[in-house]
Amino acid sequence: MSRRSFKFQERIAKNKANGILDIPNFAVLRHCSPQDMIKNFIKTYDAKPEGVCLPVIAPDGLLFEIQGFGELYSKYRKVSDHLQDFQDVVHSFSEQGLDIYLCLTPKINFFSSDSLHVVDIIGNGTPQLCVNNHLAQELLSAILGTAIDLTLETTSKLRGKLKGICLNIVDILGMGGEGNRVHLTCFCPECESFIESYHPGLLKYFKTFPNPWNLLLKSSGTGMSYIDDITSTTKPEDIVGLCRQRGYEKVFTDYSTSNLTQHSEILLKYLKTRHEQVLLSVEAIFSEALNGINDKPIKILLLEGANYGWTSGLFVDSINSNSGKTIIDEIWINPYSNQILENPVYYKSYMWRRSRYFIDNFFDICASVSNPIIMSTTGLGRLPKSEVKSTLIRRLKQATGTSMEGTSLSTLPSLHSDEKQSYRTGFVGVGFNHDIGSKIIEELQLSEGLYQESDQSKSFPNIELLKMLSDSLDLDIENNED
Repeated sequence: MSRRSFKFQERIAKNKANGILDIPNFAVLRHCSPQDMIKNFIKTYDAKPEGVCLPVIAPDGLLFEIQGFGELYSKYRKVSDHLQDFQDVVHSFSEQGLDIYLCLTPKINFFSSDSLHVVDIIGNGTPQLCVNNHLAQELLSAILGTAIDLTLETTSKLRGKLKGICLNIVDILGMGGEGNRVHLTCFCPECESFIESYHPGLLKYFKTFPNPWNLLLKSSGTGMSYIDDITSTTKPEDIVGLCRQRGYEKVFTDYSTSNLTQHSEILLKYLKTRHEQVLLSVEAIFSEALNGINDKPIKILLLEGANYGWTSGLFVDSINSNSGKTIIDEIWINPYSNQILENPVYYKSYMWRRSRYFIDNFFDICASVSNPIIMSTTGLGRLPKSEVKSTLIRRLKQATGTSMEGTSLSTLPSLHSDEKQSYRTGFVGVGFNHDIGSKIIEELQLSEGLYQESDQSKSFPNIELLKMLSDSLDLDIENNED
């Protein structure tokens, strides 16, 4: 007796076309070959990927030589015994017919230059690059541009070609807080100058407490609670309603409607100005990286699926419309909001909750615990090695627990076609799982921190407090949902 096919199977079959395999970090290729990555993708989604997205930088350093950058190499520059370098990785996927996409994550913290780093509203800096700094943009463009040149050179006689370049801006503007006070980034001199040029005197409203951010943001002790259900057309009265709905208004001494509305008007000015700034920065990086390239690949933004991204600074519904020109050809976002999915911008569904947020945080902490400077200057280094390992495992579980399997394809909108209004062009699956992550943790060489095993009973008795600090402050992953 033959089995019947139902609408559920038909929908999945239609939605699994145009899949991209995302390799978030070359560390995964030490424990899973390109061929096995493709097999795992097929097993998960019942479809061979049409392209692969490769990182052009790692949290701990460069993946290839760049003129003028010095010896700031990642330990994954030599990927594995079988993959000697970046071009080997490109070759291994391209020769199998997969088109190549290149992804730059600007959240870089191994360049020691205070003038390029992000600064929060109270003046505290972190090693992370500010993408709105024009010198940082030149640096990032050189990384992406060099990767483009290497890829074009490698694929010149192979089946797979360079198809797209992607900026992963899921977490370029970190958030933190203490009590009810909100500490957002970035407010370096260049960022402040830009904001003040749009709205003179605007920043003074945020260098106080409470301030307009408190309408939609709240510190939860170990993270940030936030409201992101706002668009570029949201009105001040709408923000007041959302604030009251979540009970955030009580932080204001005067929480009358008129006072909250005034704060909402100021908040919207800030959000829209930051949106314009980030778009100009993205445009500058892409423009420089592609300067002199005739057959240009498509330009992609990797975003978290929210109407407004607090850590990206963008309203998804007006990525191209405000400028009157097409800055971005496509976005990759996790399936989250029906409003986002209906916007007139081509997109691929990124099959991971919060897109690369938790994945990147896992690889960031792996880089941190291997870095002797970080381990000797942050609260993370005050933990015994057993607790460091426990933190790594928690972050791995948090990352892999947010993956979306093949059955989730059935929930996606139909693919774009001449007959359908949908703007979805495919999906992105990630080459990462718990088994690979566990092997990466086992391989890590933990740097010595401030903690001494012999001092456990007398030096740092409040281990639970230190664990909280390492999770919420030093690792820059504060903006977890409630």
